[in-house]
Amino acid sequence: METVSLVIPSDPKYVTTLRLVTASIARKMGFDIEAVDDLRVCVSEAVNYLFPFNDQIQVKFSEEEDRIVITIIAKAPFDDSKEGRLHRMIMESLLDGVEDREDGLVLSKGL
Repeated sequence: METVSLVIPSDPKYVTTLRLVTASIARKMGFDIEAVDDLRVCVSEAVNYLFPFNDQIQVKFSEEEDRIVITIIAKAPFDDSKEGRLHRMIMESLLDGVEDREDGLVLSKGL
């Protein structure tokens, strides 16, 4: 299992960089183009929601046998606000797993 870690400032101009890294890792693992797009959308949804609560956000990509696990380490996990529910709904509809943690969020998708 390999892990790639990226720390970005809480600034929307870095979302493109994060999306490119996400796509690169997912393609290398063998995900099809639709799954790659799903992962890019979900990573964007997560960090865009978390930006206002953090100075920076750490994102770890872990390659497991048949899935990718993306751990987003940041303050203020998703809440029950309308905006939080919308971001959560989008991610849950595109991924296999979305898990809240005290220190952030864990996203997963199988091949």
